[in-house]
Amino acid sequence: MSIPSVSNQHEIVATSLLVVLPIGLSGTLVHWRAGRVNLRSCGVLSVAALAACGLTSRFAGQVDDASLKKLFTAVLAGSALNMLRR
Repeated sequence: MSIPSVSNQHEIVATSLLVVLPIGLSGTLVHWRAGRVNLRSCGVLSVAALAACGLTSRFAGQVDDASLKKLFTAVLAGSALNMLRR
C-alpha cells in the first residue's frame, strides 16, 4: 500500500490542515476527560482561528505554488525554532 502523491502546494497545505483535525480532536478529548479544557477559552480561540483560516485561505488561493511553498516552509521552520527555544 502506498500513500497517494499530492500534486501541488495548495493541495499539500489543505491536506496537512485536514490531517491535524483528528489529532487535535483526540488530544482535546483526553484533556477534556482529565478536566483541563477551559470552554470559554476554546470558544474565543475557535472564533479567532476560524476567522484567520478564512482570511488566509483566500490569500493562499491568490499565491502561486512556488511562493506558497516558501511561505509554508518558513512558517514550519519558525514553529520548529520556537519549540526548540522553549
